[in-house]
Amino acid sequence: MTLHVAHRAERLLGYGIVLLDVFDPDDYGLSGIYAYRNALRNEPAALEAEPFTTILETCPPRPFVELWRADVQRWLSGIDSPTPEQRAAVVAAQNLFPV
Repeated sequence: MTLHVAHRAERLLGYGIVLLDVFDPDDYGLSGIYAYRNALRNEPAALEAEPFTTILETCPPRPFVELWRADVQRWLSGIDSPTPEQRAAVVAAQNLFPV
């Protein structure tokens, strides 16, 4: 959603948004924000006239989903002895987007 909001702000304001000022994925152990923007492809432009509820109901492009799932799996792999709650969180995160 951050990338959709940034895209709309850029279109309305007429200048680029420094994405790391808005969201720093390093804080969450995710791949870089620009990797996610590239994986999202043209979706923000294609959906810029849609309400945010429509965006939330839209499955992101496959490269975005694959990047997300790889990040979630990497997070789990970095835990020596994952708890049942951490494993459940990974399952929930992996299922956020259908394939």
